[in-house]
Amino acid sequence: MRPRILMERLMARLDKLIGFMRRRKYLWLLVSFLLFFAGLDLLLVPPKNAGLEYVVLGLFFLIIGLLFALLILVPKEKLRIETKEGSLATALLNFLTVRGRLKPYFPVFGIVLLVVDILYNVYLSATPELLTHDTVVILFAVALIAYNFVPGRFGREKDFVFLFFAALVMILVVPLMLARALVGNFDEGVGIYSQYLLVPEVTGFLNLVGVNAWVLPAEDPLTIHFITQSGTEVWVYISTACSGIYSFGIFTSAFLAFILTEYNRIDKKVGLLMGLGILTAYVANILRMVIIVLVGFYTSTPGNELGFMMEAHSNAGWIIFLAWIALFWFLMYRFLMRSKEPVGEVPVEKPGVKCGICGDILKVDIPGIRCECGQFLHTECAIEAGKCPRCSAAFITQQNVAPEKVGF
Repeated sequence: MRPRILMERLMARLDKLIGFMRRRKYLWLLVSFLLFFAGLDLLLVPPKNAGLEYVVLGLFFLIIGLLFALLILVPKEKLRIETKEGSLATALLNFLTVRGRLKPYFPVFGIVLLVVDILYNVYLSATPELLTHDTVVILFAVALIAYNFVPGRFGREKDFVFLFFAALVMILVVPLMLARALVGNFDEGVGIYSQYLLVPEVTGFLNLVGVNAWVLPAEDPLTIHFITQSGTEVWVYISTACSGIYSFGIFTSAFLAFILTEYNRIDKKVGLLMGLGILTAYVANILRMVIIVLVGFYTSTPGNELGFMMEAHSNAGWIIFLAWIALFWFLMYRFLMRSKEPVGEVPVEKPGVKCGICGDILKVDIPGIRCECGQFLHTECAIEAGKCPRCSAAFITQQNVAPEKVGF
């Protein structure tokens, strides 16, 4: 069964459930409030020696209570099916929300996301303060909550913000959570990314350009060792701040959101630029680390083993990132945006008086006439049609049509 058909059947059953609950509105509101406050009580005042299962149960009750309340209280007109055409963002959101049926529940999804993030920090994280990944999740939750309250005239802007933070969560948060679940360590950082997608590539590139570099995977897979030009062994540890994952994620998310909100289809040129942009952003991040190591390799002295590597570390990253971003967006506007017809905008028509039959503009070198009703026509079009399209006045013969030229 196709996923779209399955989703339509599920939504049809959901409609029946909503109708059943609204016919017994006050009973189900009472049930939803009981579930909500029971879940809240389990989360805020858990039993003694309570394990993670009480947190999961409390969160389940809380979510179900909120969903029941919204199913009952959201007006039916808010659950209308959206079929409007537009950008790729519109098509994607209509598909993910079953043609708009799930959009009224965005605030619930946002609240649930906030609660899940808070509970994760309280019960699973070793550092229960709000850090970078928490900020990304919170901003996405705010985008979900505020989505339906943004005026329709800012539809493109709100779609961009929503898709930007959604992509950022999918790039920065979801892979990290999956990796932590697989290794069974919820304190694992983005070192997993650096270990497999940054350190081997940087080490290989350094050896290609003549730098003797190596990694000891069993001891420390995030540290690159190399021999400087002065013969000193230096090591570079790639921490979270040095990995470049955040700049890569921001660029990729912004670019994907831009393409989805500005285009109504992906042709070969757009697809090529999208793939090229993501690939070169990744390569630029590797190049940044290589340049930092090369600075240390060439400027190291016996009395100063690091040379100017720390200065390069402090400045090379943002310089390379900004230079790459500027170059990429310049090339995109230069070769892609000029030929693009903006979504939702009608091309500006050329000024001039048009023939009432063929629709082309009348010119001084083509014979034309003006009917008594005021309609302008090409002489040839008037003869062929035999009558005026506006007042139906007949042009009986070619002699009845004035052969003069009319210029505009």
